Amino acid sequence: MSDHILDENYDDLDGEQRHYRFAGFWIRVGASIVDMLVLIPFIGLSFYILLVLKSLPLMIINTILMAAYKPLMEYQYGATLGKMAVGIKVINEDGGLLTPNQAIIRYLPWLIGNIINLLVLVEIFGTPGFDEIEGFMEYNMFVAQNPSTLTSLSSVAGFLILISALVLLFNKQKQALHDKWANTYCIYKD
Repeated sequence: MSDHILDENYDDLDGEQRHYRFAGFWIRVGASIVDMLVLIPFIGLSFYILLVLKSLPLMIINTILMAAYKPLMEYQYGATLGKMAVGIKVINEDGGLLTPNQAIIRYLPWLIGNIINLLVLVEIFGTPGFDEIEGFMEYNMFVAQNPSTLTSLSSVAGFLILISALVLLFNKQKQALHDKWANTYCIYKD
């Protein structure tokens, strides 16, 4: 990692001296809320596919599309729509855009959760009686009556995201664990 970013003042890729303000926990929570609102159509489609169409292939495609949003946006634009809305972006250690590898590594906590959730869905779709479910409450009761180790792993994956986010509270550059893994920083736009 470049030592110069640790000082907050350093030369960026254009040779200009820059000062970065690192984005903290709450502004990033705000960005995540906006991103959740952006993804509402895909979330609604997930419920429709799960409860009405009952199509595992469509569910997998929809999940992949939702999962691609964050790493693709951060790679291509340096920010998701939520980050853009609150005025923050993600940069690499040189102050530039993320590489594809950095975007994927930064997304790892969510990727793990998505993979586990897809495995849970494959298991649920294959469980006898799933085809008879007609509503969300019935689905929840069905899942509760058919417990799985994978369902517990899904909860653990959610905690991984929380732990990653909480790490940013304890370092000067406000890097979450996923930022540290990818050598990235979340900063306020100038």
